[in-house]
Amino acid sequence: KCYHDLQKIVFDDTIDKLRITGNPGIGKTYFGYYLLYLLAQKDVTIVYDNHHETKPIIFEGNNAYVSNSDGIDVYLRKPAVWYIVDGKEPKDVKAKTILICSPKKNHYKNFDKYEGVVTIRYMPTWKWEEIARCRKELYEKKVSNKKARDCFRKWGGIPRFVLERANYKTHQDKLNSAIKRSKMDIFDYIGESIGDDNVSHMLVHIHVNLPAEDDTVLKFASNKVMKLVTQKLESRIRQRLLEKTKADTGNTLLGTSFEYLAHRILRNGGKFDIRPLDKYSGEVSSDPDAVVDLHTQDEQLYFSKNNIDVIENKMYYQPTEKNFPSIDSIIAPNKVFQMTLAENHPIKTSGLKLLYKKFGGDSAQHLVYFYFVVPEHLYEVYKLQKFVNSDDDDAQRIPKWIDKRIFQYVLKIKL
Repeated sequence: KCYHDLQKIVFDDTIDKLRITGNPGIGKTYFGYYLLYLLAQKDVTIVYDNHHETKPIIFEGNNAYVSNSDGIDVYLRKPAVWYIVDGKEPKDVKAKTILICSPKKNHYKNFDKYEGVVTIRYMPTWKWEEIARCRKELYEKKVSNKKARDCFRKWGGIPRFVLERANYKTHQDKLNSAIKRSKMDIFDYIGESIGDDNVSHMLVHIHVNLPAEDDTVLKFASNKVMKLVTQKLESRIRQRLLEKTKADTGNTLLGTSFEYLAHRILRNGGKFDIRPLDKYSGEVSSDPDAVVDLHTQDEQLYFSKNNIDVIENKMYYQPTEKNFPSIDSIIAPNKVFQMTLAENHPIKTSGLKLLYKKFGGDSAQHLVYFYFVVPEHLYEVYKLQKFVNSDDDDAQRIPKWIDKRIFQYVLKIKL
């Protein structure tokens, strides 16, 4: 799908400089081949310069021939020529330039400074459905479905390691090596790298919502990677979360590690400091039902949108979906938890509606306590949050049961 979305950008006549980037191993070079195919049907002149080739290739009419770096200059002076560069720095020319590259800064540092506006688009990592289809079409005899699934759970949506190199132990071992080499600077990673160090790209993926715009979010490659990196760096992560100036509220990687630690701390049990946020906080500040005094639960229990009925009262459950709206865990029938490093974290009513029956349904009258689980530096300053709809717009119609029964609290996680 992203090929079609990017195709629209590529053939936008108002764009003459375009950089297409994304994690290594997701098929950017193959997109370049797809562009050559599309352009061949339009009978345009193309200069294709790939870092794997010793010389550029010129496609002109029905002919294709190699040239040297100087020999292509006469073509690159023409705005009608297409200049496609893969994995290296392009020249500053008048030809329409498309740079396809990984986030290595030396590929695009100067290109982004060239005269004019450089449009940037990101290719996403692959979904499991895309991996599965590719395996069936191209790798069915080489990679079993189980093998691909196991690799996907480790690597995330990177077909180079999930399919192409699934059976090569040397390449599969690179992930564990990257985890062992991980340092705290991974939490300051912004999606670009210098030199040939691919550790960050193996552990962290650049995610983008389609159509592939230039706004991105960084996430750990997989749940396994997140757990192992967090465990390795736990003491330093805890220290960073204690320091208000360093606990970056917009850092999705740090937020994910905090959520993992917070789940574990809550499951370990004990009594936790809480503070009511609602406008009626004076009336509920001593509510004994709001106290969070948890028993130890060794077993990790999960539910999904499709099997909410598995949730049992007084047990700690987490949703399997990472995007379950506004809920990170629940203790039915009256407690839900949302881990956050953000001072502004609206509550999506859709998440509460999905759990309505677990809150007692139509016949229930008891309060439901919504706990924002935060590190210590946010505890005293945390404020009441608004309700929003699925599009993050202010909820215009809040169901009566939510208005009457949901009370917001902040819960302190001591690190």
